Amino acid sequence: MLPFGSMLQTSHGERTPRAGAGQLPVHIPAPGSFVWAAVLANFQPGMQEGYVNYDNDERAPLLLIAGGEDHVVPASVTESNFKHYRNSSATTDYHEFAGRSHYTVGEDGWEEVADYALEWAEEKATQPAA
Repeated sequence: MLPFGSMLQTSHGERTPRAGAGQLPVHIPAPGSFVWAAVLANFQPGMQEGYVNYDNDERAPLLLIAGGEDHVVPASVTESNFKHYRNSSATTDYHEFAGRSHYTVGEDGWEEVADYALEWAEEKATQPAA
C-alpha cells in the first residue's frame, strides 16, 4: 500500500501512484515549521510569514488557473482567491479549464493549458505596469 501523499488525482477520478512500476515512492524529509506557522497564525499577533497582501498594486501580473474537476483545490476556491485581489490595480486574471483535474499538466491535452498560460504571459509582458 502506498502512503497517502504518493497518489495523484486524474480527471477521471482514478488515483495514480507517482512512482514508476517497481519503484518505491520518494519521500523527502522536511521541517514541519511551515505547518505549525499556519496553525498558530491565529494565536500570534501581527503579520505572519504566510501573509498575503492582496491589495499590493506593485506586484507582477497574476494568472490563477483552475481545473473544473479538481477535487484537491476546487475551482470555487481558486475563484475565491481571485476575488481577494479585486482591490489591487495590478493585473489579476482567472481562467477555469472545464473537465481538468488538479494534475492538469500530466493529463492528455495539457498543451491547451500551457498555450493559454504562455499567450497570457506574453500579452501581459508587453503591457505597461499598473
